[in-house]
Amino acid sequence: MNSWLKWFFTALVWALIQVYLVDQLNIAWWIKPLPYVYFIFILPFDINKFGNLVIAYFFGLSIDILSGTIGIHTASTLVTIFVKHFIDHRFFNLDSIQLQGNNTINEQAIGRMSYIGYAFSIIFIHHFLFFLLDYFNLTQLPLIFLLSATSSIITLIIVFLASKLTRIQ
Repeated sequence: MNSWLKWFFTALVWALIQVYLVDQLNIAWWIKPLPYVYFIFILPFDINKFGNLVIAYFFGLSIDILSGTIGIHTASTLVTIFVKHFIDHRFFNLDSIQLQGNNTINEQAIGRMSYIGYAFSIIFIHHFLFFLLDYFNLTQLPLIFLLSATSSIITLIIVFLASKLTRIQ
């Protein structure tokens, strides 16, 4: 199967899971998992920065269109993919990871504890930007931190389970 077609269908599946399954769940008012961020983790790092930004733009835009939001997912996803690209290239030896046969940052490449810290930091950045744009009020910053932290923990668990179940590389 064509590589681009595989990524298109993977993005479509995660967007549909987010909009039609996760958004319909009412866990608690202070927990809003956004597991579509897993798609950002499985994007290969050998795509250039511009390609990642284009993919993130259309992925976030598709979630915004399906969920009826106005650019919140797009903006959060764009900033997250930009930060992820920076973290990947600054803190990891990508040549070593590629020599191991991986083209993504995953648990096998960097170890479980490093992967959990890496994933949580990216998920928290995404969630913080999402809730900051959603509330758009700096006086609600403690609430935004609470929502970001709790939702990030639940999303991290979902991402960790998804990485165990799918093994997409």
